[in-house]
Amino acid sequence: MTEPLAREPGEIAWQGWLTEAELCEVVDQWLFVPGGREALRRYLQSGSDS
Repeated sequence: MTEPLAREPGEIAWQGWLTEAELCEVVDQWLFVPGGREALRRYLQSGSDS
């Protein structure tokens, strides 16, 4: 069994929900985890239906 995800307050400056359009607007302006931009690119290329 895996442990539930928990954020580390010292590692996250902000958390919240963005629409796909909002995320695409800020992806090149905000800091993201390593691989975050690549993961978004792959998600968008997959058709984002899943």
